[in-house]
Amino acid sequence: MSILFQNPAWSNLAQALLVVDAFICLLLCLDGHEMWRFFLGLVGLGLGAWGGVLAGAEINTYSPIWVTAIVGALIGCALFAGVVPLGTFLVSGCWVFVIALALTQTSRIDTETRLAICTISGALIGIAIIAMGKSGIIVLTSLGGGLGLLIDLYNLLQLNDISLGVFASLSPTEQTVVVLGAGFILGLIGMAIQFSTLRTANHKSKHLATPNDHECVGCEAQPASSSIRNVSPSKTPT
Repeated sequence: MSILFQNPAWSNLAQALLVVDAFICLLLCLDGHEMWRFFLGLVGLGLGAWGGVLAGAEINTYSPIWVTAIVGALIGCALFAGVVPLGTFLVSGCWVFVIALALTQTSRIDTETRLAICTISGALIGIAIIAMGKSGIIVLTSLGGGLGLLIDLYNLLQLNDISLGVFASLSPTEQTVVVLGAGFILGLIGMAIQFSTLRTANHKSKHLATPNDHECVGCEAQPASSSIRNVSPSKTPT
């Protein structure tokens, strides 16, 4: 365990962040295509705040750092959530980059080549996700959410020094394979749920857009006077 996380305050903060992230990953895995713009806004908010803190410390102006952090957070949130293709490319590319780094962790490839492969993979997947549209978002969020959830749970176990029997006897490489495999299976389940939800929503929208069979298609409302039959006036007796 890292020396930093041996401090109870940092350990508690890390666990709280992991629990929040695990919950977000679960939502993304099961219903990511519906909350994708909201998720992009959260990512932009965090990255913008971080960039604002760094910029405020570098510029060293009279404005407090928290002011530059708020400004950066608002800009990042508006940029990621407002320009969805840009946010999708950056987030999906970073996700694939991190996953590729994890998968190649034990490879014998030199660091420069490994980073280049992971970067190119992230860029290509990011472009492919944008081209696929909503289906790409479902694939991305289900797999990314499933993997993220299992990785967060694994880190929580590590922080609390909890062992899970046979899993604890595995080597670090074997544990990584098990975690990624379980996350991939969970992602497939989430993908099936999301595509089923999307088909149901599309079916309902088509059903609402199509007139019912018992309705008269193309009939226009007739004026009330046209429905009254002309009745010849009765003759008054003379």
